[in-house]
Amino acid sequence: MADLRFDPVSGTWVAIARNRNKRPMEFVSVPEIKEELRCPFCSGHEEATPQAIAAYDAQGNELTSQGLSQPWVVRVVPNKYPSLNEPDQVVDGGPYQTSSADGIQEVVVPSPRHVASFSELTQQEATVSLQACQERLRHLAQQTGVQHVMVFMNCGLVAGASLGHIHLQIIASPLSSPSLDRRASLNDQHLAEQGHPILRSLLDWEVQQQERVVEETKRFFVVCPFASQYPYQTWFLPKRLEVAWTDLDQVEREELGWLLRKYVGRLETLLDRPAYNILFHQPPTLASFRGGGYVELIPRLTRAAGYELGADIWVNPVPPELAAQQLRSSD
Repeated sequence: MADLRFDPVSGTWVAIARNRNKRPMEFVSVPEIKEELRCPFCSGHEEATPQAIAAYDAQGNELTSQGLSQPWVVRVVPNKYPSLNEPDQVVDGGPYQTSSADGIQEVVVPSPRHVASFSELTQQEATVSLQACQERLRHLAQQTGVQHVMVFMNCGLVAGASLGHIHLQIIASPLSSPSLDRRASLNDQHLAEQGHPILRSLLDWEVQQQERVVEETKRFFVVCPFASQYPYQTWFLPKRLEVAWTDLDQVEREELGWLLRKYVGRLETLLDRPAYNILFHQPPTLASFRGGGYVELIPRLTRAAGYELGADIWVNPVPPELAAQQLRSSD
């Protein structure tokens, strides 16, 4: 059962995840060992993970249960060290609000090769990985009790990764946080007043200004947002903002995978391979989607200090206009 606790002072939910400290940690200060020999996500080591939920070939075809042993390009497995379920260790919260509802957590392995960054994926691997995330998110969002599903990637120790072989994670949560509800409420309010999602207004203004637009492709805009919380924070905004990213079609998936590979690579060149997070933003439930899904890339260059932690006002030492200019010129 999950041990979820609500802090009424800050309005924040906290998952007490005792089991997480048992995760294997490959980022250690010892002479480098060939991680391929022990990595649970590499081809040939499938027995090191829980049984696969799904697996896909190079064309994005899902392998049947009888064919899971066939060569795979992308593999989905349950998270062996989940954050949102624990073995019956829920404690009495007294005056605090708590929840024992379990979540569902899965891992999407985007390559049978030992790859350390999204930029190292092939175009095929990137596209099929996004397809797998879309299909699993749609499935999990329909499960009883699920209020929100989040897809994300942590790359590097500072970004929260414990294994060198990159992987996407999916968490289907039994609750929606106040932050998620606030985002949805702001979007709904803007939609009621203006007739379109808030991201549409922001994107239209950015396109007019052109200072923070990094690139426009046939189906996407790449933008460093006006109020960037982090240095070189980058948004990938589909031109079809009115649909959820889970409904992006094959061509859009291919373009998004290409853009993510491209700009992770640019950040690695510009900033000497920083740790980073990729976030696939969705509203609390797909059923309530009113526009506003997007993908975000955040290199982890700064840490929250006293003012950020105390006031929740963030200090960014790199203006987004400069970040956009440098990303444009770093071919």
